[in-house]
Parts: sequence; structure tokens; C-alpha cells
Amino acid sequence: MANEEHLAILKQGMAAWSRWRERNPDHFPNLFQADLKGAELRSAALKWAHMSWADLRGACLVKADLSWSNLTGANLSRAVLTGADLTGANLAGADLSGADLRATQVIKADLSRANLTGANLEYAHWVEVNLWQGKLNHCRIHGLSSWDVKLEDAEQFDLTLTPPGEPVVTVDTVGMAQLVYLLLHDARLRSLVRVRSPKAAVIFGHFGKEGRREFLTAIKTAVRQAGCIPVLCDFGTHENQTSYERMDVLARLARFVVLDMTDPVNVPQEFAAIIDRLPATAVLPLLKRKSDLWSMYSHLSRHERVLEMREYDSIEELTNGLQNEWLPAAAEKTERLEG
Repeated sequence: MANEEHLAILKQGMAAWSRWRERNPDHFPNLFQADLKGAELRSAALKWAHMSWADLRGACLVKADLSWSNLTGANLSRAVLTGADLTGANLAGADLSGADLRATQVIKADLSRANLTGANLEYAHWVEVNLWQGKLNHCRIHGLSSWDVKLEDAEQFDLTLTPPGEPVVTVDTVGMAQLVYLLLHDARLRSLVRVRSPKAAVIFGHFGKEGRREFLTAIKTAVRQAGCIPVLCDFGTHENQTSYERMDVLARLARFVVLDMTDPVNVPQEFAAIIDRLPATAVLPLLKRKSDLWSMYSHLSRHERVLEMREYDSIEELTNGLQNEWLPAAAEKTERLEG
């Protein structure tokens, strides 16, 4: 259990805690299994603290010094750690789901088996981090700096690499996110390197409206089950930000493209402008039944890369079609185009 004296001083506030740490530099705080739910620990000096299995749900740890601390199995769900120093920290098995980890310093830290589902990792700095068997699903990673990170057997799904306010681009691995971001923003790199992934399937569409997310999930799941990596460009409510260049870069990366034309706005028009520039890439158009079809689709459909339009009504119909016929047909079409 936690040292009652240490816990009492901590609960007096950061001024009292800082004075105690300065007067007792050789004392390592013992906060084992401490109940610190929602605690105000902004800029707390917690270096070398023993905080295994502590309950820190929703705690404020903004700019806290947690370097070399032991947070094994700690619950930091929804905690705010913006700008915190986690150098050398042991977070093995910790729950960081939904945590705000923006601009954190994470060097030589152990996050093996840690759950970071839904965490915000924007502008974090990772060097020599162990994330073996960790969970990195549904994280925001715009600006994440990642060097020598061990991700063996880690779950990595739906990582958002674009900042808020832009059409959402998601990928399934940190490495793919870094590559895609560089290709999207470095014109010189694009002129020097031609990258096409034999595993990438790029999904274009508008999935921001109510009820559309379930269909997007079904498309992504089917793509993964087909052995491919889904790369999503969801224009959502950002119709005016649809980017010709963005679509061009992502489509060139793909083995094949899934183009959902439900509520298309200007996506098909811009896609039609780039299709002649693509390599041997098949295009699978989808449409939710009873939706308005883009008026110029007939022009797009005449292109040799475009497969027959496939319509769906339910999640089950979409899933079965993709798994049993439509995605295999797209892969086969790409093989034929490659000659």
C-alpha cells in the first residue's frame, strides 16, 4: 500500500509536495495503489516515484515529472499528461486509454502491454520505447516523433495522422502514418521516390454523417480480412477541403482504391481528374442503394481501371459483397492491369 505520510503530503498541494521533495532528495515516494482519481498534480515532481497499480483516472498531470517512475499496471484512463516527462518510466500493463499525451517526452520507457486506445499522442516524442503487445487503436498521432520504437505484436488500428479541422486520414501502423504524412507534405520527396504498397487499399468517401461510421467500419474490416492495410481519406464535413493533391498522393500509394460515392459532394469529380495519372490501380465504386448517383459517373465508369458499381443497403450486404466478390475482383483487376 501507499506510504500514508507521502500520500498526505501530496494531497496538501504541489507547493507542499515540492518542498518535501527538495528537503528529501533521497526519498523515493511510495504511492503504490494510491487512490488519486481526478487529482490535481500539475507539474508534480514524481521522479522515481513508486506508483504501481495507482488509480489516476482523470488526473491532471500536465507537465509532471514522471521520469524513471514505476507506473506498472496503473490506471491513467482519461488522465491529462500534456507535456509530461516520461523518460525511463515503467508503464508496463498500464491503462492509458483516452489519455491526453500530447507533447509528452517518452524516452527509453516501457509501455509493453499498455493500453493506449483512443489516446491523443499528437506532438509526442518517442525514442527507444517498448510497446510490445501494446494497444494503439484509434489514436491521434499528428506530429508524433517516433524513433526505434518496438511494436512487435502491438495492435495498431485507425491511427489519425491529420490535425483537427482537416479531412481525416487514417492508417493502421505508425510506420505507414509517417510515410503517408511525408508523401502528402513533401513535394521534393514525391519527386524523388515512387512508393506503391502491395498491401495498401485506399478508401475515399464521406462518412461523417449519422449512421455512416458503421459502413466505414465494415469496409475497413473487410479490407483487413482480405490481407490489406486500409488507408482512409474521410472528407466528412470538410467538403470544401477536398484536395486534388491529397487524393492523387494516396491513390498512387494503393494496390486498389475503394471509392464510396454515397453523398459524394466533389470527391468523384476530383477523382476523375487524377484517374488517368494512376499506375495500374483498380477502382471499386460503392453506393448505398437509393442514394443519388453523381451525374458524371457514366464518364468515370468507362475507364478501364473502374470496376462495375456495387450497391449495398445493409451492413451485412456490404460485408458479404466485399468479402466474397468485390474485393477479390478489385485485386484481380489490379493484377490484370499490371500485366
